[in-house]
Amino acid sequence: MQFIRLSNTQSTVISSLLIAIGVVLPMICQLTGTNAIGRMLLPMFLPVILGSLLLPRKFAIIIALMTPIMNNILKGLPPVPLLYFITLELGIYALVANFLRDKLQMRLTILISFILGRGFYIIALLFVVKIMGLHIDNVLFYSLLMAVPVSIPAIILQIIFVPMIYNKSVMVLNSGR
Repeated sequence: MQFIRLSNTQSTVISSLLIAIGVVLPMICQLTGTNAIGRMLLPMFLPVILGSLLLPRKFAIIIALMTPIMNNILKGLPPVPLLYFITLELGIYALVANFLRDKLQMRLTILISFILGRGFYIIALLFVVKIMGLHIDNVLFYSLLMAVPVSIPAIILQIIFVPMIYNKSVMVLNSGR
C-alpha cells in the first residue's frame, strides 16, 4: 500500500471533505424513501475507512466520531440511542483499519475492521440491554442477528471500491506535490 505524507492542514481539509461525504451519502440513500438501503450499504462507513487508510490516526478517529454526530445533528439519524453504538462501531472500525493498514493487504484490513467494529456494536448493545435489565425480545434478537447479514453488500462494495478510490486519491494527492 502506498503512503503519502500530508501536513496537518492537508489532513484537516481531507478529513472535512470525508465527513461531508459521510453526511451526503446517507442523504442520497434516503432519497429512496426507506432506511433499508442505508442499513444495507452503510454509507457512513465508506469515508471512515478511506480516512483511516489515508490519514494519521487522530484524523481517522475524528472522522469516525464526527460523521455520525453530524448526521444526527443535521437529520436526526442515526437516532440518539443508536448514535452511541454506531459511533463506537465506527471508532473501532477506524482504529483497527488505521492500525492494520501497513500490516495487512488492504482488502483484509477492511474485512477485519468491519468484523471487529460490527462485533463491538453487537456486544455493546447486548451489554446495555443486560445492565438495563431489559428482556431481549424477538424484535431485538432479530435486529442483532441481522446486523451482519444485512450489511454484507456494504462489505463487498467496500472491499471492491475502497482500494480503487484509495489508489486514485494517493495518485491525486501525490500529483499536487
